[in-house]
Amino acid sequence: MSKSTDFANVFAGVMKTAAETAATEKSRIQEQIDAIEQQRKEAEKQLAELHKALVTLDEDIAVGLQHSARDAGIKINIGAVKKHMAAAAPKDDKILDAIVRVVPEGKSNAVTSVQIAKDAKLDGGVVSKAMPRLLRSKSVKKIGERRAKRYYR
Repeated sequence: MSKSTDFANVFAGVMKTAAETAATEKSRIQEQIDAIEQQRKEAEKQLAELHKALVTLDEDIAVGLQHSARDAGIKINIGAVKKHMAAAAPKDDKILDAIVRVVPEGKSNAVTSVQIAKDAKLDGGVVSKAMPRLLRSKSVKKIGERRAKRYYR
């Protein structure tokens, strides 16, 4: 047997061990990512519930004020109470960067905001609110109007 065969046999074992270690580490990291994603989804759900409770509380206060004023003989018009909280464009640069990364290059590859949301694994509302900001900064471009609007870089 030549020396090169001996070296090849030694390196084969080392490479096999390295590949197994890498696969194990990758699996462990993926499990951590999945756990964090699940926590994020639960936190978003709790946040949405809290926003709804806040809106409901505001509505209850407005109705209570109107009733109290009416009982006191004063007529006030608080106006229509918002039924939902308008979402603002995300200020987090990581979210904006994630959106820009999944927007394809070239007009021929343009996609809708729904597809961008799926690719970036974000809520569609977040992507829709972020797009005007990204358009103003010239990070993305658009073709089409309203429902036919598609985005590209």
